[in-house]
Amino acid sequence: MDSSFGGVSQSSGRGANRAAFVVLTIILTFVAAPAERAQAAGPFRATLAVNYAKAWYSGYNPNYANYNNKGGDCTNFVSQAWYAGDIGMDTTGGDKWYYRTYRSGSSWYPAPTPTWIRVKDFRSYWYNNGSSYKYIQGQSALQANYSPAGLGHVYIFDSGDSSTKSSWFHAAINIGWSKGYDEYAQHSDGKIRAWWTIWGSRTPAQRKNILKPGRGFRSIAP
Repeated sequence: MDSSFGGVSQSSGRGANRAAFVVLTIILTFVAAPAERAQAAGPFRATLAVNYAKAWYSGYNPNYANYNNKGGDCTNFVSQAWYAGDIGMDTTGGDKWYYRTYRSGSSWYPAPTPTWIRVKDFRSYWYNNGSSYKYIQGQSALQANYSPAGLGHVYIFDSGDSSTKSSWFHAAINIGWSKGYDEYAQHSDGKIRAWWTIWGSRTPAQRKNILKPGRGFRSIAP
């Protein structure tokens, strides 16, 4: 789950896992190095993102920090998967999405943007930057075996904790269809689950809030 920091068409085929993330050398103070906007990296390669998610859902890539002790690692995980799917980091303009490190003395420290590691900021970034954004609303849709998400798309879940507005608390990535339903991979519990698991885990009061007009879950494609 991702409180403070941060399943698909019958497609087949799995690409090779992306090479290990290259640590950027930034000495003493963080200095932004040039990078191309996401679209410049080429089209999204969903199978590569899914391959990455399957390789790392139950473990942690040592090239990235683990945010389980800072609210949850779920958004960090899906950001890594999208990057593995050839979505380039965005380091220009006022709205950015990237993971970097900096060095202070002999130690290296993570310096990602909030949009990389916090679910609400990830959702806002992609919503505001031309992603394909699908609404999953109403009880029938929220408990159906199949969601509107495509392979490699990210689910953004409303906790239902707030009675007045969406409270985004968790992100997971669609990894395909199996056993008659969509599946997603996620951190921080390192599980592959049916996509409607989150809805099933909500209390009656939370479900009531999620079913209010304008509420529900979301599916985002880069």
